[in-house]
Amino acid sequence: MKTFTHLLQLAPGVNPGKIAKLDANLALNLQATTLRVVPSLTDSGQVSIEVPNAKLVVARLSDLFDQLARAKKAMSKLEFIVGKDISGRIVTADLASLPHLMIAGQTGSGKSTMLHTILANLLPKNSPEELKVILIDPKQVEFAPYEDIPQLQRPVITEPSDWNDALSWLLQESERRTQLLADSSSADIDEYNTRSEERLPYILAMTDEFSDMMMQGGDEVERIIASIAVGAAKTGIHFVVSTSRPSVNVYTDTLKVSLGPRMIFTVASRVDSDNLLGESGAEKLNGRGDLLYRMSTEGRADRIQAAYVSDDEIQRLTKILRDD
Repeated sequence: MKTFTHLLQLAPGVNPGKIAKLDANLALNLQATTLRVVPSLTDSGQVSIEVPNAKLVVARLSDLFDQLARAKKAMSKLEFIVGKDISGRIVTADLASLPHLMIAGQTGSGKSTMLHTILANLLPKNSPEELKVILIDPKQVEFAPYEDIPQLQRPVITEPSDWNDALSWLLQESERRTQLLADSSSADIDEYNTRSEERLPYILAMTDEFSDMMMQGGDEVERIIASIAVGAAKTGIHFVVSTSRPSVNVYTDTLKVSLGPRMIFTVASRVDSDNLLGESGAEKLNGRGDLLYRMSTEGRADRIQAAYVSDDEIQRLTKILRDD
């Protein structure tokens, strides 16, 4: 979804917040179904008005890969393409520096597709010795194509008892790795792997419907994730958690601090947007991969059209991985 941005210089004394409240009238006059008014962070007298193109422009992951290849842009092992921003620039993110990610959005907004996009970025360039993935699929449908790929740490997890077992194992592995780093005087997993005969793979734990995990055992899930998250950048254990029900009981204050960076697709209300981002706007997104991405707690979220990978492409990718 390509977005056009109009910069508006306000008359002296005009509060940008008043302009934001006129979004419905502005949308009507600009013949847009919705728009987002964003006050400038650098100039209190300016606002930008983001107006999405009525015509859907798909940012195909394969096309974005080709663009980066032509530009000779190298990507690190844990770096992945997020999509394109409103200026058409390709946006990437790196789990090595994030090191975790919260995702939320209504059904059909593009939330689950982003999980496949991340996997489609990372799996082809990381061998099973370099990356292990733990996939938690409470709905038992989203991660089925990845069953039996060599990067799986264990079979795709669908049962609550197996979720708990996987989290307990991750906590033990985090503690083991922390001790290994200390014993070898290594600053992080990369330095350890250059010094030791035992190579530690990165671990990506990804869940499609995190709210189910929190309903089954929220306090323990929160405790374990918070414990692992502290040293994740050093130990190489990363969480990507996603939900269509982003209530305060799912993404608690503790988890928001522990997991940090977030991608928010269309949500139901301004309350949800404020809870997740500390600002409104996600309730005005257009669906189909339109998202707000915030890498840190500072600054405003960037609007991005998510990269798209099709079901057929996922099937071809996982077949190649299994056949290698």
